[in-house]
Amino acid sequence: MSSFIEKYRARPALAREAILAGVAIFIGVSVLPLAVYFTGMKVLGPYAGGGLFRFWGDFFVGLAHGGLPWWLLALGPYALVLAGRSFRLAWRRSAGM
Repeated sequence: MSSFIEKYRARPALAREAILAGVAIFIGVSVLPLAVYFTGMKVLGPYAGGGLFRFWGDFFVGLAHGGLPWWLLALGPYALVLAGRSFRLAWRRSAGM
């Protein structure tokens, strides 16, 4: 694991950011829809449009049509990373570092 981190840190800043964005968007497109589907199944009951693959299909159709909730779900992990960086920067500046 440490060799992966060393290789990651050895890359130029733009390459590191592209890797981070790619991983975050991959999680937003693959893992989060699964979490939303299964949470919805437990809380709200069966998905009205069908099963898991129908939900995933609706997710990608929503992305293709520019649906805001679908894009927020897909880009949420990267937005969380950016928000964390912003909070860290604000914290450092307020502490006088």
